[in-house]
Amino acid sequence: MAQTRAMDRSGRNAVIALALAGASVLFAGCAGTGAGSSGPTAPVVSPSASVLPAPVDFECGGYEIDAASYAAGLHADALPDSIATGLARALDDAGAPAALDDPKSWIVVGSTPTRTAVIRALSERVDAPWPNGSVDHEYRVFELLSPHPATQGPAWMPMGGADCALRFDPSPLMPADVYLDPTALPSAADTVIHLLVLERGCNSGNDATDRVELFGASETPDRVEVEIAVQAKDGFFTCPTHPPTRFVIELDAPLGDRVLYDGNMVSPQPLVPWS
Repeated sequence: MAQTRAMDRSGRNAVIALALAGASVLFAGCAGTGAGSSGPTAPVVSPSASVLPAPVDFECGGYEIDAASYAAGLHADALPDSIATGLARALDDAGAPAALDDPKSWIVVGSTPTRTAVIRALSERVDAPWPNGSVDHEYRVFELLSPHPATQGPAWMPMGGADCALRFDPSPLMPADVYLDPTALPSAADTVIHLLVLERGCNSGNDATDRVELFGASETPDRVEVEIAVQAKDGFFTCPTHPPTRFVIELDAPLGDRVLYDGNMVSPQPLVPWS
């Protein structure tokens, strides 16, 4: 499994480096349900067939995050006075104070005179229920409303947000969670790696057979990173719990003592068994 999309990854890696540099400043300052999997034994996938462009934007709880703005590292305390003052006096829809706390800890990832989006890295990764799995960032959106529902005059109000593990946006594919298959955990001698892929979108209780894509991968002497997502599916789907999908990749060389990482994350995390 040679490193794929070599021409695309260089540009993306530059974005990663800048973004992680920004995240490290913030860090310094401050699972699925059920068991088992479905579907027949998955065919071995060749990553060399992938031709999708490398993603350069991030995703946090369904919100698109501009990677370049994240890397630029403009903190909320450097916003124009009119916006900074508005965020400090923000009210929720009932009129209770809802100010942006500690503005210097938040990075601005979008701002206009009437809308500002900010994100910050947590001081440490926190475990959370699926679909979050773990959380390393907070994202918040504020808008200037005129009239504000509580004051009937102009005022800023929080309008959305998410706590998330910051991911690369795999568009036009859909994000997925990746796990080791606990029934076939890899050994040092293995070149074939058995994975379980859990689609993050709704699919009416079905798995993602024939829609899982390995869109990026790399092997180095100490690690193997995989980037896996799911092809979008047309139609309307309900959201009961759905099972993971079996997916198999083949390495260029035995795994040895290398660690398998989920490269979908901006800060890649070691793959863990499905539980």
